[in-house]
Amino acid sequence: MNIQNIDINNLPSKASVVRTIRERWDDIVDASGCTQDAKHFLPEKTIEILGRSYKTEKGLDEQAFDDAVGRLTAVAYLAPAFLSGREMCIERTNECTRLCLGRTSGRMVMTQVQEAMVWKTALRFGAPDLYFTLLCIEIKALVKKAKKLGLAPRVRLDGTSDLGDAEKLCTLFPDCGFYEYTKIARRAHRWLDKHPNLRVALSFTGYNKTECIEYINMGGVVAVATDLTRHDAKPATHWGINVIDGDKHDDVSADPRGSIRMLSWKGPRDGLDDAGVFAERIRNAN
Repeated sequence: MNIQNIDINNLPSKASVVRTIRERWDDIVDASGCTQDAKHFLPEKTIEILGRSYKTEKGLDEQAFDDAVGRLTAVAYLAPAFLSGREMCIERTNECTRLCLGRTSGRMVMTQVQEAMVWKTALRFGAPDLYFTLLCIEIKALVKKAKKLGLAPRVRLDGTSDLGDAEKLCTLFPDCGFYEYTKIARRAHRWLDKHPNLRVALSFTGYNKTECIEYINMGGVVAVATDLTRHDAKPATHWGINVIDGDKHDDVSADPRGSIRMLSWKGPRDGLDDAGVFAERIRNAN
């Protein structure tokens, strides 16, 4: 499917797209390469790809941004790693996989949230025409709502995946900001300054420090997870590079060029043992 051929001014109705998805659902799952369990995960009522999270809700506070404009942000959460039966993050490490999926999240014990991630992934791969059309309908509605509220629209398409879909859609919506986090250095380098409304942070994995510093020196932003708690103050610098508090909001496009977006540890403290080199040890460094 050539996404650039989508006419956002002449989109079909959402109801008609949803109806087609329901009619074709079993065939879509068969074509997706995802687990056959996905046939049972499609919601009976509302079908929506974009969602919100606690961290994106923080973007509604304009005081969190230097430009004093709040963000209305929506995120697509697909099935992480191999949860759906398809690989979704080719540069994932053992550490981030353990932290992302947890120890009890195999396909036999899925929560409703995980089921939602799986059916969206099945739609993404089994019927990309319907997936991206529905995405465009939802993004268009988000932009309209943000304008009405006096907010800046923001979209993240790889909330729990690393597929690079933002580049496919950002040119269709020049009035909407897109941002992503990726572990794929070549993608981060390729996207840097390529599109005015797309910003991407390269994620530190514990194994790619050289690539991260190189990206920062080019004017990029690097996201670094640490052992700090939510209540710990962030250091002014790390690796000799200026630090910003990545816990204030999720919007990479608001970050100063050439900086580190430092994140505190969100999970249980004993999870740091699984984190290994993925989480920088800051608390007792001094």
